Amino acid sequence: MPSGTFTARALRSQGWWAIEVTGDRLPFPAYTQARRLGQAEAMVRDLLALHFDLDVDHTGDIELVPVLDGRLDDEI
Repeated sequence: MPSGTFTARALRSQGWWAIEVTGDRLPFPAYTQARRLGQAEAMVRDLLALHFDLDVDHTGDIELVPVLDGRLDDEI
């Protein structure tokens, strides 16, 4: 059974992506980080699997939301 739907807001911070995870099944935000944005979803799934004691394939739906400052937004 999936553990729910989660939003992962990724903010660039000193060469890393700092990721804040929220969702209706989390009583408070959870945090992780990834070196590259392409690694963020896997890091969030690992975090949720540990939190809910689940297999990573059953961690639910994740919406990844990159938060870009003006410079990064222009680059992309």
